[in-house]
Order: sequence, then C-alpha cells, then structure tokens
Amino acid sequence: MALRCSFLHNLRTLRTARVAVLVIFACLVARTASETVTADECDWTGSGPSESGVTSVYLRCTEGRVTWKHPRGALLVLLRLPNPVSAAAQFRACVRPLKGSGGTTIWLQKRASLKKMFPEVRVKRGVAPPLECALSENGQVALFVETEAGAPDTDLSFQYHLEQLPSSGRFDPEKECKPCSEEELATAFCTSDLVARGRIVKTAENFVLKQTTLSVRATKTLRTLQGDDELENSIQAPVDDKTFHVVVGQHCDARQGDGEFVFMARRKLGDLTLTCAPRLEDWVRLSRRLNRVGASECILTA
Repeated sequence: MALRCSFLHNLRTLRTARVAVLVIFACLVARTASETVTADECDWTGSGPSESGVTSVYLRCTEGRVTWKHPRGALLVLLRLPNPVSAAAQFRACVRPLKGSGGTTIWLQKRASLKKMFPEVRVKRGVAPPLECALSENGQVALFVETEAGAPDTDLSFQYHLEQLPSSGRFDPEKECKPCSEEELATAFCTSDLVARGRIVKTAENFVLKQTTLSVRATKTLRTLQGDDELENSIQAPVDDKTFHVVVGQHCDARQGDGEFVFMARRKLGDLTLTCAPRLEDWVRLSRRLNRVGASECILTA
C-alpha cells in the first residue's frame, strides 16, 4: 500500500487524469481506516500531517472554518448537518478558500471518485476568492485536501456553509429569486445580520462566481451586523458608512430599480447575501399589521 500511495505525489507519471483520480481514491479509502480522527463541531485548526500522512476531520455544523497551518500530507474533511431531520436528509455545501498558496489541491468525493474543485488555492488581496458548491451524498460531503512535495509552507484556510435541501433532495436555484412571503419577511427581519433601507445605485456582474453584486446607498439602518468584527479579505465590507454591498445569484437577473427598499441580508462565506428586499411602502404596511397582532418574533421597524 505504501508503494501504491506514493502516486499521491507523482500524479504526472500516470497516463490519464481518470486513472489518477481512481488511484488517489483507492489509497484514501485504504489509509483512512486506521487514521486518528480529529473531531469538532464547526471549526478545525491543525498543523502539519498526522503520523501516517492523512488527518480525518469530522464537522457537524451549518457553517465554519478549516485552518491548516504548515500543511503537509493530506486532510479528509467530512461535512455533515448538525441535527438532520432524518439520516437521509441531504444538503448543499459551498466552500470558499480564504488564503493559501500553490501546491494545495481540494478534491470533492463523488460516487467513488474524486473531482478537483480548485486547481490551486491561491487567494490574492483585493481579488474575490473562488466559490464552489456541491450536493451531499448519503448525508455528507467529503473533501480531500492534498499538498504536493516541495509546496510553499503557507497556511491554508477555507470556509464552508451547509444548507439543508427539501424532502425531494433537489436544489432549486430559483427559490432564492422568489419574493418572500409575509412569514418569511418577518423571520428574515428578526434573524438577518443586516437590515437597512436604501436605494440600489449600481449593479455588477461576476460571471466567474455567477453572482450579481448590488451596491446600496443606505438611508436608514434598522439592524446591524452581529458577530466577529474581523473581516477577511473576501468579505464585501461597506465602502463607507452609507454604502454596502449585497450579492444575489446571477440567475435571478437582479437590476437597478427606482424607489426605496428594505434590504435583509445574511452573512454567508464572507458575503452579505440578500434574503428579502420588499419595497419600503409595502414593508411599512406589513410591519405595522404584524406588530399589531403580535405575529413576529421581534418588533418590526421601518
């Protein structure tokens, strides 16, 4: 097995990429059976390789971070929902590298094979980091992170976010484009990281990430960001005290429009992701009515 697994660092000697993937996967399955498992709920931080070269990390959380200092060898990261409705519950996992250098590769295990997600985890200051998503199989997403011999000794860090799928197990990208219902609006207001009134002043398309960024000139902040104040390079931080950026899937065809809206957004993988955006006049009527009958978890303001 030691001889066969030496191919992990000599993939160029294999004739085809398909053979390389199968060899890596065969070695991974055989070697991780006896590896010491490192477990945590949301985040993992480690350094260097385990004694046999592969460290297994089990994470049960909807979002978190993996930080690998002085990476050497390989990681097997298994992502699972914290409290799934059933053992068969499926989810969508999105991964975004925060920092790293050449010589590190992230593979996604799919149907007994490995698919390369990011050819090289290289994140530069001022450049939006890559983002890739995958559907779970048998209730988990397995990531295999490998370093090559002679790679620079640079820390590697990436974020992940899990979103449970409906009972059908299918991801519907159009769902995030549909207008929010009254119940969804009330919930989004009370649970969002940022709720602000404002006007869209600019839109920008990112064809690599398949996202549209909305630049919003705020007229009134209703709820502010909560949590860690430290912003990674990937976070779309406000450019000043009155303008902020929110992202939405490019397939939603979001465009600049007239009028004032109430933007409700959650922080996801470093971005403020738009959840709901009712027109101000509609939100004023709805919030007053829901407050009057006590139909929300918090006091709704406008």
